[in-house]
Amino acid sequence: MGNKTKDVSVTVHLDLNHSPPFTFETSLPMSGKNHLKFSKGKADGFLISYTLDDPGNTYTFGSDLNQALWSTSEAVCPTSPGQWDQFTAQQITNGGMTLVVHNANRDKQDFGYTLRITSDGGNSYMELDPIGTNDNSNLKRTFGVAVGAAVAGAAVGYLATQFAMPAATSMAALTGAVIGAVVGFGIYSLMPA
Repeated sequence: MGNKTKDVSVTVHLDLNHSPPFTFETSLPMSGKNHLKFSKGKADGFLISYTLDDPGNTYTFGSDLNQALWSTSEAVCPTSPGQWDQFTAQQITNGGMTLVVHNANRDKQDFGYTLRITSDGGNSYMELDPIGTNDNSNLKRTFGVAVGAAVAGAAVGYLATQFAMPAATSMAALTGAVIGAVVGFGIYSLMPA
């Protein structure tokens, strides 16, 4: 994943005196208090750090990735264990206070997930049930952009040859264009996704 995922942070404010007993704070767009919208991700989507803010210092995400997150491709709160392959728990850090989740964001759709927190070391869990929306807007390289980079490079190579050697033959100008295309495509290929 690394530099091919967009890192985002979500603070999960726990308040047991309200229903639902949590709210999100994040830079991601939201529809309502707890409905995150995932748009403008990188090529491999998002890496989300859910950090629990528990004023009572009672709850954590525990230590079991399979219990800390349940997810489904349907826009319903999952009621049984399992993780949708596009929304999976990666690690629990920060003494159990942060759950890191990978969202591939491949399909444009609403989906459901349950963040599960525990106050007794994983013997029982409280379920926090938000909804998410994937906008399938990861920044991906396209064939058209690659061709555009090569054509731009060819034009620059051709013009550079004409400028450097005004009396250049057609073959020399064509060679300059080919070299420019290769350089343009090479630069494109080295750019991060």
